[in-house]
Amino acid sequence: MMPPRSILAAVDFSEPSRVALDFAARLAAMPPVHVRLIKTNVYASTRLDLRASLELSASHMGIVRTLADSAEAMTAFRERRRGEFHGA
Repeated sequence: MMPPRSILAAVDFSEPSRVALDFAARLAAMPPVHVRLIKTNVYASTRLDLRASLELSASHMGIVRTLADSAEAMTAFRERRRGEFHGA
């Protein structure tokens, strides 16, 4: 499946390594446990039915809500600043 042309037009492919590095930097700034669980959900959804995929997502939400990084994300959002995440 190809992304829409409007998305492709917005990306500068003349420097693909710069695009990849920018994306990697954005991911690195996110809460690491949250990113890991999102990746798990994405990979699992390729082999699970919808119900199982939604149940997995719900169980991960229960885990994520208990983490200090979640509280930091909420506080940073309210204070309109970047979060400082530590993987907990």
